[in-house]
Amino acid sequence: MLITQIKEPTLIDLVVRNCIHTSSSAIVRKDCFLQAGLFDERLRACEDYEMWVRILHKTHYKARLIPYVLTGYRVRSNSLSMNFDLFLRHAHIVMEKFENTIPEVTKNLKNRALAEIYRASSRKALSAGDLDLARKLMKEVLRHCPAIIFRDLKAFGTFSLIILETPLPPRWRQVPYKFARKLMKVFYRYYINR
Repeated sequence: MLITQIKEPTLIDLVVRNCIHTSSSAIVRKDCFLQAGLFDERLRACEDYEMWVRILHKTHYKARLIPYVLTGYRVRSNSLSMNFDLFLRHAHIVMEKFENTIPEVTKNLKNRALAEIYRASSRKALSAGDLDLARKLMKEVLRHCPAIIFRDLKAFGTFSLIILETPLPPRWRQVPYKFARKLMKVFYRYYINR
């Protein structure tokens, strides 16, 4: 489940965090593709993210998000989004492309966006039970934008879970993560049904 407070993400919002995530429930005017182009077929990951940003950059259209869960996103250990090397390599390619083609994308903004990408990857590694990889990816978050830990609840939560799990014996390491997931489900159920 993905819930965001942003109802109309700007170009900058979308560069920093892909709040559209899946193309499964997107409705896009044909004119957007005529003006901005389709998916960049050279990308094996982050191709939808790159396209959404390109559409906002090259057209006069705005993105609007609706506050309902329309699709589910199942993460499997063998899914493309769990291939961290491929995903992160293509995320860097996309960020270079943004920095070179979109004047609003400064070095600081690029670093904030990369920190968010590493944060999401760290959380996925944590959910897969790979604490070592989660720690390694969190170090990249801190290298790119240390302030994200204090500005972003998701980053703070992932960072905290890594700290909590590190001293635990291997068989107990996922307990904090599983507990946090249950709390999030309760929160989302309450939040969605308000």
